[in-house]
Amino acid sequence: MATKTRPLATVNRKRRQRTTPRPLEVHVVEDHADALEHLYNSIGAKRTPFSNLKWVHFDSHPDLTLPRALTASTVRDPEALYEVLFESEGGNAEFILPAVFAGHVTKVAWVRPPWARQLPDGLYNFHVGVEKASSCLRVTLPAVYYLDEDLHCTLQDMEPGSISTLELRVCPIEDIETLVNDSSAAKGMDGWLLDICLDYYITENPFLAAVEAGGGMDARETVQAYFNSPRFRQTESETLPSPETVKCEVYTRMGGMKESQMISRPSSHEGMATFLRLTDELMDVAAATALSRCSSVEAGERGLGDITEDLLPLLVPGNGPDSVLSVITSFVKLLQEGEPALLESVRGLGHCACLPSHRSSWGEIEAMVSGTVNAVEALCQAHGAPPSIILLARSMRDGYTPPTVVGALQEKVLQALRSIRALGPLQIMPHYLDYDGDQNKGKEK
Repeated sequence: MATKTRPLATVNRKRRQRTTPRPLEVHVVEDHADALEHLYNSIGAKRTPFSNLKWVHFDSHPDLTLPRALTASTVRDPEALYEVLFESEGGNAEFILPAVFAGHVTKVAWVRPPWARQLPDGLYNFHVGVEKASSCLRVTLPAVYYLDEDLHCTLQDMEPGSISTLELRVCPIEDIETLVNDSSAAKGMDGWLLDICLDYYITENPFLAAVEAGGGMDARETVQAYFNSPRFRQTESETLPSPETVKCEVYTRMGGMKESQMISRPSSHEGMATFLRLTDELMDVAAATALSRCSSVEAGERGLGDITEDLLPLLVPGNGPDSVLSVITSFVKLLQEGEPALLESVRGLGHCACLPSHRSSWGEIEAMVSGTVNAVEALCQAHGAPPSIILLARSMRDGYTPPTVVGALQEKVLQALRSIRALGPLQIMPHYLDYDGDQNKGKEK
């Protein structure tokens, strides 16, 4: 009796299917928000799991805000969401939390460089949901980072059926042990993704760069000192809003134990609004007195002295009361003596003056790239698998990665990723080649 056998070509084809791994896609984008579309495409193609994902984010910015008018219906319509992010001034900082609200991502690790301090290190559990009053997405973490954007609301003020939970780890790459321990504990996750922004290695603040272009380094330092002086900017102690006290669970490295902290919440939200209002008033009066070449004002109008007196209690004393007054007077002098272009770059600057900036040397960059390789290798081992997708953002067009280094830095990072055996073969997919380098420069992160 003849033996039934498969054709040799079929056997060989099946063997090739088993032994040839699918290359890991590396999507290189210009604007960081564009990465979300490629993640969603990967989910749709079933190369990335639909839910229970961990997002590992190497960046000088947390990128964890939201468009203030973002609704749940927009999040459920990816094409509409991409358009909102493209049109938004802060779109390049607003693309992660929509994926959290949509149920795809449940854990985020923000791996920050040494100079980025927008959020204190720790492990945070909070919620993303629809605020009843506005019908827009908000978060329950009462951090200055969210108060700046007016994105905070309490859990009680959210629609009960609209709430997603996020576990956020904030840590420097030097704390790789914490990252690995988190990942080992997260082996039950359905998958993870690696997201790197080139501004992780070297970053500019495009808003302060505009001030420097109009008035020099002295003007930049004066503006930065003024906008960093309010008490609510002291994120290490994390001064929080409203009179009540909030119980915040923060996991610390002290003995590896969970520390449940009762964080006092004075009226710093009101202090923030007051500071911004007084700053606008200060700029108007300073400009008016500069035009009139005198410091006097009409009867009944508030002068510089009145505004300064109201500002003083809102600012951190620093090296003494005189230092606070010096910060204000230097700022006023800049406003009075600066050219119109400089004043325009300062007006409305607000919290953008506090975004990080660090001009790394190539030695620093090379050390950080090596650190990235070590971290990714350890994360692959801890998760028991490579990421399902890699997202790489250039961030040159918005002014955060200097154009003089972006090409060489991109190639260095890609070479480093290729050297990681645990990632396997990579398929580099550039999506930035048709961009105008000046469009959208200085979009907020």
